[in-house]
Amino acid sequence: MSESFYQQLNQIITLSEKILLWLSNEFEQTNNDEEELNAEELLAWNLERDKLIKLTFNEEQSENYSEHLTLINQMVALDNQLTEQAAKNKLVLKTSLLKMKKNQKAASTYKKY
Repeated sequence: MSESFYQQLNQIITLSEKILLWLSNEFEQTNNDEEELNAEELLAWNLERDKLIKLTFNEEQSENYSEHLTLINQMVALDNQLTEQAAKNKLVLKTSLLKMKKNQKAASTYKKY
């Protein structure tokens, strides 16, 4: 059972790294079809990761926690990085949206004259 726990933790870490890489490269993509495909992949990775986390951290496997503390700490560190990257992306999107609104406002003001 401990081996399964170990494998599940490694899968969670791998998925977390993929998601983090996708989030950090999100604004560098230019092809819309590629973005859509990656967004679908991101959703699949997130769903798989959530499923694995629920499966891994249940009461039946709680005795394995202390044996694999290093991997659990690595997973927690990746979760923190994911949270930070999501916050950065949110700020970038918010800033971009505000710039677009200002540009639209300026264009509509210009059209009046």
